Amino acid sequence: MQIQSIPHADGEWVRRVSFPDFPSCVVETENVEEGIDNAYQLLLDHLEQFGHAEQGDRRALRTDLEPMIDIYRSLER
Repeated sequence: MQIQSIPHADGEWVRRVSFPDFPSCVVETENVEEGIDNAYQLLLDHLEQFGHAEQGDRRALRTDLEPMIDIYRSLER
């Protein structure tokens, strides 16, 4: 997972959350928590679409990402 603060075309800053190994899993939002949740959902949908994950894998992957998500959430405050 990669999280960046980038200037948007209108001059406002947005949070870009992505999984670099999966170029279609990129989200830009105003807050990092929403971006993490949306990018994570895109990643799971992508993995399931190509048969790399089953419905039951959602919880395990989310658990693996939780420490990283907590760090970014604490930085956002």
